[in-house]
Amino acid sequence: MKKLGIQLLLAKLKETRPALFSEAQLYSEFHRITNPYLPLSFYTALDKYAPQLLKLEQKRKTGSFG
Repeated sequence: MKKLGIQLLLAKLKETRPALFSEAQLYSEFHRITNPYLPLSFYTALDKYAPQLLKLEQKRKTGSFG
């Protein structure tokens, strides 16, 4: 009985969301979900690390590493 319920659920899912059963569509959706928008990631990281990078550059210019 449990197996029949799962089969019915899968049949309904396949009917309503056929793309989930296409290998190409699965790869496409996985790529869409997992790949961040790279410019946004870059600028977010730049905002995060800019103060430290500026301090390092200032130390490099003045020769006050240590």
